[in-house]
Amino acid sequence: MKAKNILNLALLTALISMTGCTKNSGVGGTASDATPTTLAANAQFAKDLKLDDPQDFEDAKRGFVAKPTGKLLAADGSVLYDYDAYQFIKGQSPDTVNPSLWRHARLNAEIGLFKVTDGIYQLRGFDVANITLIEGKTGWIVVDALTTRESSAAAMAFARQHLGDKPVTALVFSHSHIDHFGGALGVVTPQEVSRTQRAGDCTHRIHGRSHQRKRDGGHGHGPSLYIPVRARPGTLGQGQCGHRPG
Repeated sequence: MKAKNILNLALLTALISMTGCTKNSGVGGTASDATPTTLAANAQFAKDLKLDDPQDFEDAKRGFVAKPTGKLLAADGSVLYDYDAYQFIKGQSPDTVNPSLWRHARLNAEIGLFKVTDGIYQLRGFDVANITLIEGKTGWIVVDALTTRESSAAAMAFARQHLGDKPVTALVFSHSHIDHFGGALGVVTPQEVSRTQRAGDCTHRIHGRSHQRKRDGGHGHGPSLYIPVRARPGTLGQGQCGHRPG
């Protein structure tokens, strides 16, 4: 019985090794060839969805200014994001990939700084959300701050590299999802946030109307948030125009 078990183990090991020899190396590991069922399903997707329509790609590239390269590093030197890691997403989709998802990935790969219209720019692909820059009279009005301090700081540095070193005069959170406010400290510092109003009294824009936030921070729902910024001491997140979902 023991000899039989050893033989079975040897045969299993040989089969796994032979299977590995037919696999293609890819990002995240190895992938086997597409099965006939996968090939047929992908071909049907390509036929039904008109994936060769160029309009979305023209829209995604419109207003392009510059694209980041290299790696975004943490303070300890670890890699947080590699801008060049997705260079392989080009041309036709591999047999193993749904062609609609591949097309979507190609559109998402159009990252960098874009001009939307005169005085308005967007930073795309530095995080899961976008930063919108509105050119004000005295500096940038920043709409949304991405997810982390590192990614938003990298995006703002990239913008200043190509648009000039202008200060941030206001920060607007469009809503209270983490990818829109989590990187606030990469856009402004606590010292830059103004003490223009007493703690707990911030004016918000909710559905087109102005509301004074209650001193306990609540509105009963998640409003947009406007933070005026000045070059004098202040405290962000301690009653100074901070937002606590109500």
